[in-house]
Amino acid sequence: REGVDESTGSLGRQPMKRLMRDMLTLVLLALLVPDPAGAAAARLRRCDLGLPRPFRCGHVVAPIRRVDPGLGTTRVAFAVRTRSDRSRPALAPIVAMDGGPGYSSTDGPFARSLVAVLAPLLRRHDLVLFDERGSGRSDVVGCAPLQRGLTQEAIAVGECADQLGPRFAGYTTAEAAHDLE
Repeated sequence: REGVDESTGSLGRQPMKRLMRDMLTLVLLALLVPDPAGAAAARLRRCDLGLPRPFRCGHVVAPIRRVDPGLGTTRVAFAVRTRSDRSRPALAPIVAMDGGPGYSSTDGPFARSLVAVLAPLLRRHDLVLFDERGSGRSDVVGCAPLQRGLTQEAIAVGECADQLGPRFAGYTTAEAAHDLE
């Protein structure tokens, strides 16, 4: 990724500042998101994200396109790390996702960096890592031209759109925002 020092594998000063600023912005926004009343509870199971403290993983089932439920559904995955201080009431959960697009938020490197940066907040806040549809533990988009990586990306995306037909319009920021909500 841009800004990585090839000799050490670490981020330079400016990219690290940007990462910290973006994470802080994400945390502040997450604190303002109300807990939706009546949200259906997902079944959670213990999952290994390569961290000492376990997460619990689950998924929700969402329509491919909310305006056309006949196109089918997709599974959207997430992982939850509960707060460490159970002696006091919980504060609003922190919800995070890698801004790839296409990167998994439940992969070890992203989860480890987030837990490290947010450690003081995780005493009172649960952490929810959200995999956008088509990435990570969510249902994958089965488009051979993209997955093989042998075709130029712009051409492969067009071929994928042709293959998916009207379901292609279900992989948008708007649908991902509805999934998160």
